Amino acid sequence: MVMQLFRVQLLDQALAAMVAVTVWAVLASDRFARTPQSVLAGVLLGVAMLVKAPAPAFVAGAVAVAIALGGWRRPRNLGLAAAATLIVAGPYYAIHLSDYLSLSNQAVVASQDPWTLSFGWTFEGERRLTLESFAWYVWTAINTQYLVPLLCLFAVGLVSALGDLRQRRYVPELLGGLVVGYLAMTLLSVHDPRYTLPLAVYVAVLATGWIATAQRRWVTIAGTACLLAIVCLNVAASTFGLLPTVKLTPLAGDEETDLIHPGALTLLDKRGFYVGEPHSDGTWRDLLDAMDREGLHSAELRFYEVPLMGTDVYGFQVAAESAHDISFPQPDPLTSHVGERLDAVIVRPQVVITTWWSPEPPLLGSDGVRALPAPCTSIEDGVVPPEVEGKQLQVLVERLEGERYVRWCDFPELAARQRLTPRARAAT
Repeated sequence: MVMQLFRVQLLDQALAAMVAVTVWAVLASDRFARTPQSVLAGVLLGVAMLVKAPAPAFVAGAVAVAIALGGWRRPRNLGLAAAATLIVAGPYYAIHLSDYLSLSNQAVVASQDPWTLSFGWTFEGERRLTLESFAWYVWTAINTQYLVPLLCLFAVGLVSALGDLRQRRYVPELLGGLVVGYLAMTLLSVHDPRYTLPLAVYVAVLATGWIATAQRRWVTIAGTACLLAIVCLNVAASTFGLLPTVKLTPLAGDEETDLIHPGALTLLDKRGFYVGEPHSDGTWRDLLDAMDREGLHSAELRFYEVPLMGTDVYGFQVAAESAHDISFPQPDPLTSHVGERLDAVIVRPQVVITTWWSPEPPLLGSDGVRALPAPCTSIEDGVVPPEVEGKQLQVLVERLEGERYVRWCDFPELAARQRLTPRARAAT
């Protein structure tokens, strides 16, 4: 899931990284007996809170156990750690206190967002205390985050750790962090597979600790080989799409439209979380190169039919703005196409890019008049929701000429000419 999240603009993998180093510092403090490590833990927790607000929920369990098992005897170091967190994160939260309180209130109120409701991720009121809610992130772990092979390693590691508590001093902190973090996310009204991703630090350490501490060398070698093989298979499937999704459905209840797939046991996954494996297509590169050639420096992206799906808007904008000096005016309600009002003058984008999934252009308006011309091309998109699987994403490009937009579909030829050397361009 971490590999998959690096293809979308989300903070959860960065938060998971900060939680990992924060927990490391907490353990290194030896239950707050060591002053430098205690202060470092406080600093790192402050940085984690600047990444994303829920950070303390993933560290609280480990800290509470450390305090209960001896940290309470070191109030000075506890105070220094708390002060370090306050110094690093306090100013930001003081400035944005109202926003933080508003978001905190929303966290326990059921979301009415269509995207969330369509996947059944909202648990209202007492429904948060049902078995379905408490098991939700278990199915997430099985089918989205870790998958069955890595969870088998975790199961072995958990049994090994519980049977060897005397030799493995910090297992209670790991278990405390895992349990408290899990419960904290479960009690929120909105569930999402990425919300518990920071718990990966506890799962990973427990899943691999038995390999490092095995008394027999052949067990260490076998465990290491098994771990490396699973990781290689996951990279091949989820990053490059070289292997298919392998899923068993021994229990009833699995639905393709349900992202956590309750009732299924996933061994290998190429579906991706939000996005699947990358697809190679020159359409967007050709369009940006053609806009360079034609001196066009503003564009608008419009999407129909699938909320939050389709082309990666942010990634496209980053590529366009950083490499091609193309801007994206903000929407203006007074224009038929998106435009930006500057000193009462509407600046309309020079290029409008529209995408949809159905074979024909969508009907716009209550009168059923077809407002869009035929698409210029179709592409295989990186996000393929189940209801449109097997379909091509239709792409229409329109160019502003005078006061109206006209269909602009020769941009691949213009882009090819732009990429020619000056001598080859002169020859053609």
